[in-house]
Amino acid sequence: MKCPKCNHENVEGAKFCSNCATQLSQANSCSCGATNIPSTAKFCPVCGATLNAVNTPKNVAEATSKQLSHKTDKELLPLALEEYAEEYQSFKKKWMIGMIIGCVLYVIPGILAFFAYKNYFLPQYEQELLQRYKRNLKLQ
Repeated sequence: MKCPKCNHENVEGAKFCSNCATQLSQANSCSCGATNIPSTAKFCPVCGATLNAVNTPKNVAEATSKQLSHKTDKELLPLALEEYAEEYQSFKKKWMIGMIIGCVLYVIPGILAFFAYKNYFLPQYEQELLQRYKRNLKLQ
């Protein structure tokens, strides 16, 4: 199989040229029975079905990796900063949600417990304490 870019002869079944790493067109097949469909085709020329061979995550990752491997550090820095900014924004949103949930789960019940203590339990305790002193001192 000849490479379309450098005309290097590659072994049959090769996906990339062994000389220049260009993706070689592979014959795809469709569920309708059509064969010899170029790998760059997104749809079957016979039945019009969507072909997923081109846009699979593995092929996209390989293409992205090859594109990035030819860039210099100065060209990669803005991409890395952009990716970092996106991750930071995602982390910031998750952190804020966590803080809100934390307030709901811990602070609000704490406030409610304080008011229950102050308005219900403390007056009852004071009444019991007063009655105990009255009994001990034999006062009415």
